[in-house]
Amino acid sequence: MNNIYFLKHSKTYPAFTFIEILVVVGLIALLGAVVAIAINPTKMYESAKVSETKNELNALYSAIDQYLIDNSGYPEGVSSIYKEVCKSGVPRSECESRGMISLDDLIPDYVVDIPISPDVEDDSLGTGYEVKVKGSNQRTAMIDGIFIPTDQTPITVNDEDIIVVGSGQTYTTITSAMNSITDSSATKSYTIFVMPGTYNESIDIKEYVEVRGSGVGKTVLLNNAYMSNSSSIRDLTIKRSGNISWWAPIDAYSRRAANPCYVKNVNIEIDTNTGPIYPLLTRTGSFMIANNVTVNAKQPPAGDGLYAITHNAGGGRFYNMNIALEVKSGSGTRDDVGIVNTFWASNFSMYDSDITITNNATSNNTIDKIIYTNSAAQTRIYDSVINYTSATKSVGLFYPVSSGNTMLIDNVVANLSVTGSGTTTYGFYGIINSSSITDSTININKSSDGTVYGVRINKTPVSVTNTSVNIENIDSSPTSYALYVETSSPSISGSDFTATGVGTTYGGYITNVTCNPTISNTDFFGTTTGLYLNSGCTPNLTNVTYNSLVDL
Repeated sequence: MNNIYFLKHSKTYPAFTFIEILVVVGLIALLGAVVAIAINPTKMYESAKVSETKNELNALYSAIDQYLIDNSGYPEGVSSIYKEVCKSGVPRSECESRGMISLDDLIPDYVVDIPISPDVEDDSLGTGYEVKVKGSNQRTAMIDGIFIPTDQTPITVNDEDIIVVGSGQTYTTITSAMNSITDSSATKSYTIFVMPGTYNESIDIKEYVEVRGSGVGKTVLLNNAYMSNSSSIRDLTIKRSGNISWWAPIDAYSRRAANPCYVKNVNIEIDTNTGPIYPLLTRTGSFMIANNVTVNAKQPPAGDGLYAITHNAGGGRFYNMNIALEVKSGSGTRDDVGIVNTFWASNFSMYDSDITITNNATSNNTIDKIIYTNSAAQTRIYDSVINYTSATKSVGLFYPVSSGNTMLIDNVVANLSVTGSGTTTYGFYGIINSSSITDSTININKSSDGTVYGVRINKTPVSVTNTSVNIENIDSSPTSYALYVETSSPSISGSDFTATGVGTTYGGYITNVTCNPTISNTDFFGTTTGLYLNSGCTPNLTNVTYNSLVDL
């Protein structure tokens, strides 16, 4: 058999030159760059997000407008001031307390659910969208919607009352924009949107005007802001350093009362060589609502001490605060530091906050009062963490000075580290009526002589519930009382009191003056004595345990 073979002849082609290859590669790279720009995924995402935002704002507008037609009025809480809309299901009372509004009345007849901005985090109570009424509460009124996307000017629906400040704009200073406003009122409010940049000016915010920056660290104000009724400042940083004295970055005191005034998403950074400074300041008739505010302040011992919040007969509610205070090394008559100084008739509440305080003063002339209340003040602290350190100072954690106060502490963790010789340390000082501490923890480390009171009570009624107090004496011999009761009949339940280490330590100490506390389901442990009952006292004890007992 013959084998048949097929032979494939190769044809020779000329090769590309090196220059031609480079040209082709360059053309491909250029084409790729053009395509990438044309279909930039980041740009497309931002564009889609803006489109979604506008659609959802319009949906809110239509729903509220239809509600007005059907009910001859707007949903409860809608006003002429921009307020952030809460997510559906958040209790109305909580929304209102934070300066927000609930639009759950729109569900399900006008919207299936309240829309949420794409930029909002899951744990936020707000939707990122804000609404206000323009004009009187009539059928012809308009609802304005506003949302501030990252690094962009506001996206709005039906709002001409936004003034933009920044380089290349009609107004290049906040003050010039503010001066252009002559008709702000309860029926006509304005927003001054401040582009990224540094603004070296003091601003006087008029009534019903909001100053809104481009974000913390992006819009920076190098001086203070004077507040007015229904004024607002947000989304920026206020910072200053050097020789600063008698200065308040957010001032609802010096020019006028401001009730209410709003502070949101603001960082306050102060480092002064002189002092005193008052980061958040109110006066009689002022009420401040602050949310997500950071205060980082340093000053030497001076003036009225260093307090993040000062209520000179004013008041306020403060949410999600992040406070760091430091008294610098040195001595002075007012070497004290604390979160809040409320005197005269003041109301103060703080929620969900983190506080760190360091006192480096070399003197011990005025006791550090972390939560300081006076006169007819009402003070409430909830769901917060407090850390305090000092080498020389006496300190009172919750420290009222008048029997007219009311202090309510709930779900607070406090850690105190005190090394100063001869100092006195108080955790919860119950010298006031109608006060309570609930679901909280107080930890005190003491490494010098002196006296420590975890909880000291000499007024009725005072209650301690589900609270843990732990004192540890280190390297010295102080006298420590996890619980100290005198001249009163408090109610104590579900708690534990522990004092350990060197020195004299008592889990519970009931004095011999008139006192008849009711104590139930509570544990006492002390290296010296678990529970000490002096003569003349007849406590009512139910299900109480102790490692040792002295009963006189």
